[in-house]
Amino acid sequence: MARAESHATRSAIEGLIVVSILMPGLSAAAEEAARATYALRNAPRPQALEALREDAIAAADRFASAAADPTGSGF
Repeated sequence: MARAESHATRSAIEGLIVVSILMPGLSAAAEEAARATYALRNAPRPQALEALREDAIAAADRFASAAADPTGSGF
């Protein structure tokens, strides 16, 4: 189970890195989403994991919004 979760996390991060390279205007949002995702691995206790999960979801939402904005600097 842990191995599959680690692979899924790594896959998600790799996608964000590729986007950062191809679309430099999205790199800040991509980096924020990647850091928030990796932070899940270092939750000090189960209660903190929920807050970190919410942070990661919010960061991913911000990234998606930035990517979807045709007037933003991502394109």
